[in-house]
Amino acid sequence: MKIYFLFSIIIIIAVIGIIGNANKTLIVTWEIFFIALTSIGTLALAGVTFFMVTEMRETRIANMKPEIIITDPLYRYEFRWIPKEKLSPIIRPELKEGEPNRYETRLPVFGIKNIGQAPALEIFVNWEICSEIDTDVLLQNSFIKAFNPIFKEELFCLSQETTSGEDGSGFRCIPREQTYVPYCVVSSTDDTIHPLPMPEGISGFFDLTLMIQARPKDCGIIVAVPIRVNVSYEDVEGRKYHKGFIIDSTLYFLPDYVSSDRNSVDSQHFSDKNIRGTIRFHVIPENSLRNNHKF
Repeated sequence: MKIYFLFSIIIIIAVIGIIGNANKTLIVTWEIFFIALTSIGTLALAGVTFFMVTEMRETRIANMKPEIIITDPLYRYEFRWIPKEKLSPIIRPELKEGEPNRYETRLPVFGIKNIGQAPALEIFVNWEICSEIDTDVLLQNSFIKAFNPIFKEELFCLSQETTSGEDGSGFRCIPREQTYVPYCVVSSTDDTIHPLPMPEGISGFFDLTLMIQARPKDCGIIVAVPIRVNVSYEDVEGRKYHKGFIIDSTLYFLPDYVSSDRNSVDSQHFSDKNIRGTIRFHVIPENSLRNNHKF
């Protein structure tokens, strides 16, 4: 702002000089011309300098701004809902034998990465399931009705009678949540990607959308409801930026005929209600989606 003020003063002085010198009737014509020409030259030089400095400043800002992206998870994930074992669904990373879980969480963990040239500050990640669930329809769903479903505010509860009494379980289901990240430095390699776990409520809502999907009779694919992710952040000078992403997911469904007693057909794990399979997540920048790809 100081340099803009300085240029404004130079321009004002140059204009005053032109007007003032033009009114001095005692100065000969060639002197008026010479002084006016000098003032115009000063004005032109100030203008050229102003535009050069402005362009340099804009180039510096463009080269030093942060750019946040969301990346696919490190792992593929396993989804299981076998009511006889556990009423709540389970999602966990698919790990090789002996492979440690780097993030020590069952929630899907995405990456947040800064591919710009400067740190990003005050990062707010807004998650939103791209569909609403009709509570009345949910409670009458043929797959879960047998487990006495109850939806209380943010908590979805299931229960069933067992030989030892009543068994119950519940999990949080929230269609919109926010994650706060105080800063994200420039990421030069994949190793510098910061973990970004899916919020617990979003994960629960996502699980619920899988539970009420129609099952294929054999191995097949269940396409889950997409998740919209909007990211807002600032640079070190307080300028604000926004990016949008869509998280697509596909469940590779495996029919479950496993029983607790492999020699007993009667003890099958409610095979008509079981869901198990592999989930693959894919993050897509929202501005790269085709016009006919709607959510």
